Amino acid sequence: MIYYEALVGSQCYGIDIEDSDIDIIVCASKESELDSRRGSNPEDYHWIDPSKLLDRIFFQDIDVNTFGVEIYFPKTIITETAISEFLKNNRTALLRANPRGIYSTYLRSLITRLKNLDVNGDWQKQISYALLYSNTLLKYEKNLDLEESFFPTKEEQLMYREIRKGNQDSEKNELLQ
Repeated sequence: MIYYEALVGSQCYGIDIEDSDIDIIVCASKESELDSRRGSNPEDYHWIDPSKLLDRIFFQDIDVNTFGVEIYFPKTIITETAISEFLKNNRTALLRANPRGIYSTYLRSLITRLKNLDVNGDWQKQISYALLYSNTLLKYEKNLDLEESFFPTKEEQLMYREIRKGNQDSEKNELLQ
């Protein structure tokens, strides 16, 4: 049984580029239920054990990365369920219930991105996400409304995409200077 399935990752923030991977999180009763969905790109699917879903929603799982936040703001809900409807309709109240969890999730994710600068040769991606996470926290600190803080401005999206592409010298990327 599928409890929650959504498109997350760079698409949530509007910072995906031509060669971006696709990240789909799926909460299903068994990981084997994803086999028929995975097709030729199994790495695109990230399984959430149903017994851990509430821990992720309330940021209680120490291993939660920003997918835990992206559950609330997916690019697309793939499988509409009572859970996705509940999260969509109650996200403001649920997120306000645990600001400490939001801070710790973003800080852990930020530190992980900085630690991974030399991994897989994708330092531009790691830097763009580190900036995204730090800017999200700065905006969140000002108004404690994650919905307003989560989405980068059009200028920020452009900057993050240009960094990811490695176009620091691009005319479009005047924001970096």
